[in-house]
Amino acid sequence: MKNLITSKRQEVYSNSSKQENVVIPGFFYDFLKSKKKFKNINNEKNYHWSNKNKLKKDLKKILIIYNKLLDNLYRKLNLIHGKNFPKKYWEALIWVWLYRYITYYYDRWEIVNSLNRKYKTNTICKKFKFQEKYFIPKDTEDWCSTNVMSDDWNHWVLIKIIDHQNKLKTSLINKIKKKPRKDFDYRDLYEKENLLKRTLKSIFLLKNTNLFSQNIGLTKNTPKKFSLFFQNFLTINKDLFWKFGHNIWENERNLISKKKSDFNSKFEKFLISQIKFNFPTIFLENYKKGVHEIKKQKLPVNPKIIVTSVDDISNEPFKFYMAEKITSGSKLFLIQHGGSYGTSENFPIEKLQLKIADKYFSWGWKDQNKKVVPNFCLKNLGIQIKQNKQTKGLLIPILDLSLYPSQISDGRPRCIYEINNYIKTLKIFFSNLKENIKSESAFKYLDVYKVYPNYVLNTLKSSFRTASFFSSHKRGCFFLNKYKLNVETFNSTGYLESFNLNLPTILIFDKSYCRIRKNSVKYFRLLEKARILFYDPFEAAKFINSNYSNISEWWNSKKVQRALNIFVNEFAKSTKNPNRFLKKFKN
Repeated sequence: MKNLITSKRQEVYSNSSKQENVVIPGFFYDFLKSKKKFKNINNEKNYHWSNKNKLKKDLKKILIIYNKLLDNLYRKLNLIHGKNFPKKYWEALIWVWLYRYITYYYDRWEIVNSLNRKYKTNTICKKFKFQEKYFIPKDTEDWCSTNVMSDDWNHWVLIKIIDHQNKLKTSLINKIKKKPRKDFDYRDLYEKENLLKRTLKSIFLLKNTNLFSQNIGLTKNTPKKFSLFFQNFLTINKDLFWKFGHNIWENERNLISKKKSDFNSKFEKFLISQIKFNFPTIFLENYKKGVHEIKKQKLPVNPKIIVTSVDDISNEPFKFYMAEKITSGSKLFLIQHGGSYGTSENFPIEKLQLKIADKYFSWGWKDQNKKVVPNFCLKNLGIQIKQNKQTKGLLIPILDLSLYPSQISDGRPRCIYEINNYIKTLKIFFSNLKENIKSESAFKYLDVYKVYPNYVLNTLKSSFRTASFFSSHKRGCFFLNKYKLNVETFNSTGYLESFNLNLPTILIFDKSYCRIRKNSVKYFRLLEKARILFYDPFEAAKFINSNYSNISEWWNSKKVQRALNIFVNEFAKSTKNPNRFLKKFKN
């Protein structure tokens, strides 16, 4: 008899010599470090999305389900709230939650499917019963973090799927339903603005009521003319809705979870049945309060353009304002904030943002979609960082991530075996550096313990006890006046910023999760030939050991600069005349 483990709670383990404990692929539990006996099937070959062809096919399925579920939900939300808004309005509000909801559930559904095939008989799973209303999130971020990154939510979802598929046996542990534990509250991560700052914003007059701009990535170094055009406006605070209560409408939740005939597959039917436990209250019970709160703000009534880099994803009050205005005729312009846009093979968020936006200003890359407007890296406007002969050592930015399978975003690891591969890459690289280089180098990390356990950080600290580690929320490029070389291991924002500033940087990519889309491969091959990009951490360390004293000469060589310039012009472009960008908006 096998005992399938779906939680880190001690009660799910079996100490019986007649039962073999089995771990689910893609998940990490603390007991993996213990001396408990278990069969660890938590490896790549047993995880369904290690098959990249399957991942591609599944992403197409998920997008189809997204559109079907959106069609269903927007009509029901109009009915519940007595509105007649077009689908565009509701999609602007719920697209982030909806796509991630489908993705996370589909991932776990397929994990259980694979377990059904592997363990058809003699397998049992111990389960808890929960007070399910406490899983209902307040908003998108609450669900994406507080829920999805908690052990109890993941256990609950897996058990729901196992019971629904009815192929593996389950055994109830508790008779009295538990209130689910939350590992953290995401709202604690954001520092609330003080009263004085809010008051100053509330009396600040808008100079341009045709444009509403928020969080487009400008800094204190941005040229004044450019900055004044975009930043002399009120902002919509992320925490504006946090004071709302948590009353639950059972009848309305049953309505949005009511099955329809066009949901044919078993997964689709199960998915819609679970919406009532996962749908944020801000779109249902607290929706009218949210609308009323936005009306109280002194915001432009009829802006021609709304522009942002990230708030269409992560700022719920901003989305309420944005949804209303784009339905009334305002245009939504999105500006790239960094990330893997234009380069990663699987990057669903890019497709969805292009669907919602009227224009998308990239950092240089083009697309068949005419909405994409090649632009430049706004974040580095006005920034200059110079290195001198005193700079030394390597800056190695590292990042901790969720230990539960998270969103699909090629360029960074998303489940435990990929995170372990990421750690392995860093270990091989750093171990093979010369001792004098190690002593002058440092790992830079973000203190995100409230969100993720410091699994990567603690593993590296235990492996390299004499190495330097420091935490900072400042971008890595700002430390390259001290360190002579930046070492990036994700296909993400960090290296694009240092490339844009022409600061010495190498990349070490793991091909298993840093997958490059076809039309971008030629640009990364240029980096590989110039010894900027490595896929083997040992080779990267060997290269640095040989060239450490001459990093500046190597970086400024014709071959490297030519490859870099071609790449930067495509993915992290600079500009000598940012005012051209202003003219596009003014016109």
